[in-house]
Amino acid sequence: MNAVLIIDDLAIVVEIKFGKNKNNIGDLVDKALNQIKANRYYEKYLDHDLVFLGVAFADKEVKCEFSELNDEF
Repeated sequence: MNAVLIIDDLAIVVEIKFGKNKNNIGDLVDKALNQIKANRYYEKYLDHDLVFLGVAFADKEVKCEFSELNDEF
């Protein structure tokens, strides 16, 4: 887990991935979101509304994607 941002009743659990090949940037975002879910980083924040944020950096590209606890990744 890289960070948790708390804004009122909202907890945003953030995982950041880095890579060299921008062609794999979508895979990196998926890995970030899956890591949040698989490792249950959100458990301490179940009393909040939860949003997951996967961020990927590859070469000079940046991609991010939001998901919620009940969303399928």
